[in-house]
Amino acid sequence: MEPSSLDFKADIQALLDEFFADLDALRDQPNHSQIINSLFRRVHSIKGSAATIGFEETTAIAHHLESLLAAIRDGQVPLSEEAMVAIEDGANLIASSATAAGSTSDSVVTAVLAQLQTITNTPATAYGSAADNLFSQLPSDIWQSLTEPQKGQIARLFDSGAKLFLLSTDLDIADFDQQFCRLKERLEEIGDVVSTYPSVAADAATAINFRLLFAGRGTPAEIENHVGDSFKVRIEPLLVATPPSDRAIPDQPPIRLAAHELDRLIPSLEELSQVTTATMKWAIANSAGGKRKKLKHQAAQIHEALSALEVQLNELRMVPLGQVLKRAERVGRAAARAENKTVVFETSGTELRIDKAVAAKVADGLIHLVRNAVDHGIESPEERVSLGKRRQGGIQLSAFKEGDWVCIRIADDGRGIDPASVSHAAAAAGAIAENVTLTFEECLPLIFEPGFTTKRTLSTTSGRGIGLDVVQNSVKSVGGEIQVSSETGKGCVFELRLPLEMSASVKLTGE
Repeated sequence: MEPSSLDFKADIQALLDEFFADLDALRDQPNHSQIINSLFRRVHSIKGSAATIGFEETTAIAHHLESLLAAIRDGQVPLSEEAMVAIEDGANLIASSATAAGSTSDSVVTAVLAQLQTITNTPATAYGSAADNLFSQLPSDIWQSLTEPQKGQIARLFDSGAKLFLLSTDLDIADFDQQFCRLKERLEEIGDVVSTYPSVAADAATAINFRLLFAGRGTPAEIENHVGDSFKVRIEPLLVATPPSDRAIPDQPPIRLAAHELDRLIPSLEELSQVTTATMKWAIANSAGGKRKKLKHQAAQIHEALSALEVQLNELRMVPLGQVLKRAERVGRAAARAENKTVVFETSGTELRIDKAVAAKVADGLIHLVRNAVDHGIESPEERVSLGKRRQGGIQLSAFKEGDWVCIRIADDGRGIDPASVSHAAAAAGAIAENVTLTFEECLPLIFEPGFTTKRTLSTTSGRGIGLDVVQNSVKSVGGEIQVSSETGKGCVFELRLPLEMSASVKLTGE
């Protein structure tokens, strides 16, 4: 069966989840070579998937982001805070463009692409005396042959705790290219091949000697063991740094199973359980003595095994809420930068798990609420100071469990919902008479009306009210509900109450 565009979209979203997890790890371990390589590979895969389904905008963004990561990986561009922000903005733009199939605002796309290209073209700063001392320890012929990008790469790898080795091996001249590619692939599974130095082997005119400058975190014995018996490699340690952390960076691609495949499998398992139970009951009824007792025991074991398998299959549908909450937080930070606002985010409850289908249905709505909180809820720094508030706005994203429900709360300390403003906008739209001031409870149905907004000007994000009908509909589509509370001038709270799992009917008709 040919893969569908839905399969590719699912691949892109899964790769983005992994990309953002790597990005969070990179903030804890700046310049960590394995993480940077992992980010590069993931965005390269995203670019390929987007190109396959004709998402030209997504492909272009991924290409620019890939170029920046390649420049950082090769030491041509420093991994500055500005670069980190550009990487995050690029990934957020990929997420929105892939979801919307290329309907992202042209001005936003242009701005992010320009930002990525500008930083990509920013040269790395001077290495400094510490790095100069590092390079002075290298063999002179190797040092003189290194390019500036390679020097930058070595400095970055060394700072991240890598060790530097000089590897030497002889390869048969008849197929040295295939052998060398295999050797390089093996080495790059555990580190970085910085440069290579081929020459004719002194003891064999039919062989080529390769010296490789290699950076990794293993010992010579571990490197030799990983390379395997196919290659006779001589390893000379050159430089050793103290690693800042040994946190493992997962690099094995996960095995993915589409949610709709699980939806077909679980009912099949239930049907199998019913058929098996009926068959065992018939067998027991038509047996006697010791055989009946044995069959009863086997029936109990089969029922227990099938029940356990059904629980495990249902667990496969569950995803941690951290993926959704962190994505919303990242989009919120990007919106704050776009609006020149300083916002502090507090996120909790990321460890809770929820049905993947539920998470997918409400993810865009949650992001919309966070954007609204930043754009329409949080005041400008100057306005907040004049109101006696702290200059920084605050948004809390929290998740907690109540029985069979998961609650996601988005709370800000901004303007809140002002009944007077809502009444004025409703009167201007002809929904109510002039000079009528609604109560807060009377305002709530209005703010969920399609197209209703209290904003008088457009912005690059959203105004509270724009699209809230879509948010409400997505929550209701999974059997959930949305609650709102607010105090004018103090802030607003949106709470999404969601079922832990979708009902079977919603799964089959809603995906």
